[in-house]
Amino acid sequence: MTSSVYGLNVGDIPEEQRRLEWQHWNIFLPIQNGLLLPSKISDYVQSVTRPAVADVGTGTGVWLKTLADQLPLDARLHGFDFDTSKFPKPELLLPNIQLQYADALKPFREELIGQYDLVHVRAFVFALRGDDEWERIVAHLMSLLKPGGWLLWDETSMSSWVTVPLGDAWSKVIRLTVNTSVANGVNPCAPYRLMEYLKKAGLVECDEVIKNTLSRAVSREAANQFAVDGLRQYVLGLLRKGGEEGVRSKNDVDALFGALEKELREESELSLNLSQTWGRKTKATSQ
Repeated sequence: MTSSVYGLNVGDIPEEQRRLEWQHWNIFLPIQNGLLLPSKISDYVQSVTRPAVADVGTGTGVWLKTLADQLPLDARLHGFDFDTSKFPKPELLLPNIQLQYADALKPFREELIGQYDLVHVRAFVFALRGDDEWERIVAHLMSLLKPGGWLLWDETSMSSWVTVPLGDAWSKVIRLTVNTSVANGVNPCAPYRLMEYLKKAGLVECDEVIKNTLSRAVSREAANQFAVDGLRQYVLGLLRKGGEEGVRSKNDVDALFGALEKELREESELSLNLSQTWGRKTKATSQ
């Protein structure tokens, strides 16, 4: 998003593409028992003739590519992102998958309004400031839905990320991440209010499932890599703004995260929550 505080889209493009693809297959799918969609949303999309699905913040389009295998070839699958550098070449995508630029903090183009049976988003916690931006983006996402369509949001909250026992490297990294995020207007606790945002926007049949990596649906090694990769990208983004005390160079980052990887591997166990929150647009809801 051009007006966003999102800072994970920095550095080497192939490496960021790898991170996004890896976390899809090794974190989000396993913790959801291999299912992209809650059963009632899956049943609805499967019942629609030529379903239309939007994936906002699509990254590499990996979520859409996975969903394509579960839908008929005439399904219309559209991915949107403010950062198009991670998009694969069109010739590498199925003909019914189209990826394009959009800034979800701004209203979508008129021709997209009311066109989708399902809108999906994932992991915006690093991209949005206070309640105003969360509520605004929900309204913009909701505007894409047809009456009866579903909004599905996969998310995590930094406030749920803890290690046991609490290690020195983890404490330094998470303090740096949370404090600089808050200083930039990000509320790490906002994902816990997603259901509230959806209901306030007028969505109905809202529900939520929260799962923790300690459930063993996700391996300890995968959970560690998910956290380290994401936090490292965030801290590298801070370097572009001059860094913070104790983290002024890439060597500083390498040393800090080398210590964190060792700590997670040998001393501490990581616990973090991943949630799915959803709601439905009623036939009576206006655009």
